[in-house]
Amino acid sequence: MIQVNKLNEQYVQNSNNPSSVEFKTFESYVKEEWAMYLDGQEAEGSTRYSYDSMLKNHVMPRLETQRLGDIDTSVVSEIMSGMNGYSRKYRLNMFNLLNSMFEVAVEHGLPTSPVSARLHRPKKAKNNSKQEKPSLSAQEIRLVIDQIPTEYKPLVWTFSLTGMRSGEVFGLTWCDILWDERKIWVRRSLWHGTMKKTKTDDECHKHL
Repeated sequence: MIQVNKLNEQYVQNSNNPSSVEFKTFESYVKEEWAMYLDGQEAEGSTRYSYDSMLKNHVMPRLETQRLGDIDTSVVSEIMSGMNGYSRKYRLNMFNLLNSMFEVAVEHGLPTSPVSARLHRPKKAKNNSKQEKPSLSAQEIRLVIDQIPTEYKPLVWTFSLTGMRSGEVFGLTWCDILWDERKIWVRRSLWHGTMKKTKTDDECHKHL
């Protein structure tokens, strides 16, 4: 709450100082208005981590010192074009992040080019058939498990037999193992040492 109040005060100061708003850089916007927006949305730690990673690796090297008003569609398209080697899902996440950031900037009355209205969603591959992710066969999984230390075998077996996310597996306790029913109760996830709800917020059972 203290941080939000400080950001609100900063925003009011900027609004009363036209030159400050006019020359606001992308870096300053990320640290102030964008951070205030994420606080207001009560964004999960994992969501913030993902956003920070995308900004650090793909956006900040290009936009960090630029003024918001100088960032046009061509600059953002250049960033998106540089990500052609990434999966469509990751590029779509970047597209949605940039769209949201410029929309929030407009809502704060910051000078921006109409970037978000002109961005184009990453196109699907010409072959629209959904491709399955490659997976190991049962024999290949056994070969892998045979090569790892004994203390890690139960962990790898759990991943292999249930398809659970890593955070869900690491968030398990003995109380979640329903031995009589041969089920695992998935109800929490461990992220950076903190227990939180699962990604879908739904509890479920995995059969053993």
